[in-house]
Amino acid sequence: MASEQPFSKLPSIPSPEQLIDVAFRRASKATVKMPTKRDKLLIAKLKEITRVRTVASVMVNRLRGIKRGIPSINSLHPFYRDLFYVIIDPDKFKIALARISKAASMVERLSREYISKLRAATTVSEASRIRREYYGRVASIIKELKGDLSLLSEIRRLRKLPSFDFAVPTIIVSGAPNVGKSSFVKCVSTAKPEVAEYPFTTKSVSLGHIMGPRGVIAQVVDTPGLLDRPLEER
Repeated sequence: MASEQPFSKLPSIPSPEQLIDVAFRRASKATVKMPTKRDKLLIAKLKEITRVRTVASVMVNRLRGIKRGIPSINSLHPFYRDLFYVIIDPDKFKIALARISKAASMVERLSREYISKLRAATTVSEASRIRREYYGRVASIIKELKGDLSLLSEIRRLRKLPSFDFAVPTIIVSGAPNVGKSSFVKCVSTAKPEVAEYPFTTKSVSLGHIMGPRGVIAQVVDTPGLLDRPLEER
């Protein structure tokens, strides 16, 4: 029986700009429980501390959520692991995860540092300046993740893979574009791939089954057309 494929619930991967924008917008809308004593400086400090905490919470939770949402590659079935390595270089993948984890820790550490500075602020303008300084530093940290987040976003291409049953014999149909692979798969199995008169109609892997009196005899995989060119150019 086919189990759910491991990439079906991959988290969305934001760009640095998207993550910064979401964090800052939420911080601007964060509410503060006003103290009984209506002290202007105290209120300003509480507002800025809340903004810093909100930005840190959004950024840290999102970055760590990305790392948690990606399955452990070493625990994958060799089939899925090989597909993963076709899309992403394993060494670059490990570096990207490490950099994201480090960035989350840095944002968290800076939030504690700047909250301490805000508590010691002596004027409203100083509190505002400290918060803006924090924003600038964490934005710089997130922007440095541009390449890492872009790399990890490539993994989401695997979300559309079908779920394979590795206990069932598997027939993989591959070859040059526009030679009738999809028509063949549609004819012999339960798959319903798109069929057209022009090349490159099939853009992803699709799965069908050959049925017998007692159930599934084999699963048939339809693949996009292959071109005779180096792997890195495909």
